[in-house]
Amino acid sequence: MTSDPVEITAKAYFPDRIDPLAMALLLEGLPDPIRPVYFTENEGRISKQNRLEDRSRFEGFVRRNSTGFFLYSENRDAIDISVAVLDSGYSCVSLYLEKNQPEDLAISFLRYLAPSGFVYGLACDFAELEHRNQLHVRIGITTLERFVGRDLGRYIPGLYWATVLSHQLLERHGVPLAELEREAVCSEGLDREELHLLKFFDHAAD
Repeated sequence: MTSDPVEITAKAYFPDRIDPLAMALLLEGLPDPIRPVYFTENEGRISKQNRLEDRSRFEGFVRRNSTGFFLYSENRDAIDISVAVLDSGYSCVSLYLEKNQPEDLAISFLRYLAPSGFVYGLACDFAELEHRNQLHVRIGITTLERFVGRDLGRYIPGLYWATVLSHQLLERHGVPLAELEREAVCSEGLDREELHLLKFFDHAAD
């Protein structure tokens, strides 16, 4: 059975403020389809002059945008990576795949980042993430939106199509790994078994 194409996101959460320059240089080692080439402070607006290989230009850019920026692959319409420091004190590196991109790229993204120190990761249909975490409150004629569920100090944010959990996070919240593995369709140890990748259904569109 072939699933309908969906827009997929993958996110890796780090327990403190990451070094944005070091992270961007690390991301250059991603597989070719998602390897970043361009940098920008505005989502979707790319200058061909802003290439990661221009180190002096990029280092100056990072100094001006130390709390977050966007990276794009050569196929600029398909791949979008963001690096951000969150209000909760955590940092997040996100990958967005447009429709018709192989969903396995999202899993490759999480596997690649496993040794870099993140404690929680997810990959899913972007609509699934919005449904679970985008809060809408209507006040009169105004609708307020807020993205909730990112404070890893208070809870585990959720279980998605693919979820990566660290021993540290499971122990902090008293969640037995064995119980989660019984519900998953497959489980895989990452980074010398410090992280656990669990898939809860076969495809992101499921």
